[in-house]
Amino acid sequence: MRLWLIGGLGLGLALASAGCRTAPVDDTDIDTDTDTGTDTDTDTDTDTDSGTASFDCDDGPSDADDFWGVLTKEQATTTAPTNDAGLAALLATPPAEGETVTFDPPLEITNVVVSHTEYAPDGATPRNIWLQDANVSIVTYRSDSSDTSKINIPADLGALRPGAVASFKVSEVSNYFGTYQIVALDNFELSSDTSDVFVLDVTDGTEVKWADHQADIVRLWAEVKEVREPCGSYSCYTIETHGHEYVLRIKKEFLAGDCLPISAPVGQFKGEIQFNISDFDAVGFPF
Repeated sequence: MRLWLIGGLGLGLALASAGCRTAPVDDTDIDTDTDTGTDTDTDTDTDTDSGTASFDCDDGPSDADDFWGVLTKEQATTTAPTNDAGLAALLATPPAEGETVTFDPPLEITNVVVSHTEYAPDGATPRNIWLQDANVSIVTYRSDSSDTSKINIPADLGALRPGAVASFKVSEVSNYFGTYQIVALDNFELSSDTSDVFVLDVTDGTEVKWADHQADIVRLWAEVKEVREPCGSYSCYTIETHGHEYVLRIKKEFLAGDCLPISAPVGQFKGEIQFNISDFDAVGFPF
């Protein structure tokens, strides 16, 4: 999160395969050919190449430059945004953990970039969205019950994809176990403009830190180090890249040793950086 404010941040939020690993074939065919040809070829080739060159997940897939998660290569940018949409005002006096701040009158957010969205069927409006400007990245939170939700994004907008530019008014922001969330939003309108989406590329080994990168979109190559116990209805994994360990939470099955390309928002849970995936396109096939 590019927020140079002091806030208590604690406990709390397709690439085609570059060659999926194929299990070796267990050839049980026993050759019964009794040819006793006496070929005495004395070729003494001393080439000791055993074909076992090591592979490091940190190096990424062979077509690494093509993977940017739900974004197209052309849409993603590693240049930090310069537009000030007003998100910093939401956290000028950040709520304490478990608290909510109310803005009366509501704060106006103007021409902010939608950086990521939860999965939604074709033509449907996603439940929650991630937003970014030059100062802050933040996520909305809409309750499961539409009757109690205060996130009023018109359903007739249809598909709302990353790169959309929107304006709206915010009347409440909460701190949910260290994660800042917009919990009341109204007067949502889309601009006619579309934008590139900033992605923090940490494939060089940059460590993802909650205080700096909350709700940012980051791109990394990671190895599944451990298959954890299920996280509710999701599968959870410890992933590692350049010596840094994070958590991947997704409804897909992977194996220890799988190398995964990931481009997703930074979340956290119980003090661990967590990539909580609802759109499968944010994680590519193992390479």
